[in-house]
Amino acid sequence: MAERPIDCAKPPVRGTAWRSTLFWGVALVILALDLWSKQRVFAWLGVDPSRYKTLADLALLPPSRTEPIAGTWLKFRAILNPGMMWGAFQEYSEELRIVRPLAVLVIFFLLSSLPAGQWGARLALGGILGGAIGNIWDSFCFLGV
Repeated sequence: MAERPIDCAKPPVRGTAWRSTLFWGVALVILALDLWSKQRVFAWLGVDPSRYKTLADLALLPPSRTEPIAGTWLKFRAILNPGMMWGAFQEYSEELRIVRPLAVLVIFFLLSSLPAGQWGARLALGGILGGAIGNIWDSFCFLGV
């Protein structure tokens, strides 16, 4: 009877991802780029998102300036979105102020369940966290942008 080989590999260590400089570094870089790029685009298009305090204000005074990028078929246009991607749930902007931080908690849960050596997942979660915190910042500073 053949003996089974002994597997001496260590089991994956969980919980070490919290100390991941890759995760936190990517999150900080993405957050900084997110906030900086929004500020630059708003300045370039001459839009002050702080002037919109309610959805009614946004409906009455929508930002309308456009800047051509490639002729007449590709333009930058300032649009404030109090909802989620592609304008979904715009009528629930106040509720989204609660849901967005809950999404960050899910990111932290996923991070804590990562085994050691999952650098790709840490990189992705760091990027998602940076963007999520940028959106949370906007939702509390402006009209749920």
